[in-house]
Amino acid sequence: MFLTQPGPDLQSARLFKTINFVSLLDIHVVSTAKSRKGAISKYNSILKIATSSGSVSLLIGSCEWMASLFNRNRLTLSEGVIMLWLWDFLSSSLGKKLVMALSGLFFCAFLLVHLGGNMLMYVGADAFNGYTSIMSNAPVNKVLEILMVVLFLIHIFTSATLTIENRAARPVKYAMDVSAGKRTFMSSNMFITGSIILIFVVLHLIGFKYGEWSNDPAAMSDPNNLTMFGLVAKSFQNVLYALGYTVAVIVLGFHLNHAFQSAFQTLGLNHNKYTPFIQKLGTLYSIVIALGFASFPVYFYLSHLNAGS
Repeated sequence: MFLTQPGPDLQSARLFKTINFVSLLDIHVVSTAKSRKGAISKYNSILKIATSSGSVSLLIGSCEWMASLFNRNRLTLSEGVIMLWLWDFLSSSLGKKLVMALSGLFFCAFLLVHLGGNMLMYVGADAFNGYTSIMSNAPVNKVLEILMVVLFLIHIFTSATLTIENRAARPVKYAMDVSAGKRTFMSSNMFITGSIILIFVVLHLIGFKYGEWSNDPAAMSDPNNLTMFGLVAKSFQNVLYALGYTVAVIVLGFHLNHAFQSAFQTLGLNHNKYTPFIQKLGTLYSIVIALGFASFPVYFYLSHLNAGS
């Protein structure tokens, strides 16, 4: 069932039954990490030949050959078949788009939570410093940071791969009529806006997360020490930094507007009844995120001007 569906002829039906029978056998197989990729690739090729030719003996032989390669980890053949199917799916264009959609929605949720936490800056320095101290020291946050880094790298790699594949499939750009199709300026430039966001995220992490600050009470007596709140306030006193941050989060908003709607479309929620609501929700979400984050540099820069006047 993992590999093929039975055809109308007896040979295809026999092959289908054999595949299911063999896939359920508890055969323990492994290979070294160095040879695993090549082994699975060769096994997959043989399996495709076997299923297309209807050769049951070749199919069983390929299974036995795969089992002979394994000598370290214990895996059932059914698990191996599932892994092969999963690898093929994730290597396909549809699989990559699904990865993009799921990872993108994860970051949409993160940005909403992150914005909510940053809103504590309007409550006061103590509230925001307390929040950042908890987020920096909580053990679960370390796990989430690793997960985010992995998902972020996967999102970037998948995006780059899809962009290269799409351009290779269409080497000559065609004239785009937005009114006649679904392609828009933003949908055609998602990789560019994504690249800008990548640069922004790197600079953001360097400037704030790994910047020179400490909320440790023992460091408060040092007049040169900056808390996280103090670091944010000082950074946004620089007009160029504040302006660059504002422009970056506006680009982020445009990116999210298309990404939000595209993610739900990839997940199959593309219906005349639901699509208008998803589009409006995506627009509202992107505006909230963009204006919310843009409000911080504007607020601190204006506060700095008022304090100096």
